[in-house]
Amino acid sequence: MSKLPNFKLFKECPGCYSWAFGKRDTFCSSCGGRLKDAEVHLAGIRDYSSSLLIEYLTHCKETAKVINIHDVPILATKSIKEQGYVEFSTYATRQILAECWNEVEIALDYWREKTGLDIHITNIGNLHVFCVICFVEIIWKKATFGMIEYHLTSKTLTESIYRLDYV
Repeated sequence: MSKLPNFKLFKECPGCYSWAFGKRDTFCSSCGGRLKDAEVHLAGIRDYSSSLLIEYLTHCKETAKVINIHDVPILATKSIKEQGYVEFSTYATRQILAECWNEVEIALDYWREKTGLDIHITNIGNLHVFCVICFVEIIWKKATFGMIEYHLTSKTLTESIYRLDYV
């Protein structure tokens, strides 16, 4: 069974308790102290999206087998859509999106290709949620590429989770 990608979105300084959002930051930009988990690579939008899919498929196997295969991304992102945010502060969200800007542009391009429309974003939290939802769809399409079934079976569910590690 696949392990969840890293969910860690920030590193904390043990000295001044500041948060760092750089994927490869080792030292605090405020006080220069070594960050907790300095060697950990922070999750990007793609990592977080993969985690949502794996978590849903792992914890809701029976539901995933009954629903249409194309509805998995909708259910995997249900909680963040209802909350309207992924992270808990606009400062953190801005930092995370800046660090993952390439992924933001991929999500925006995906939406334009899919719908032919531009997206109207009202705030930074909506942009983050939008990008995660788009990436869940992108990753799910890649993970289920070539599958002709409309419903997951035990075999295709396991195969999908396995493929999520390599998307």
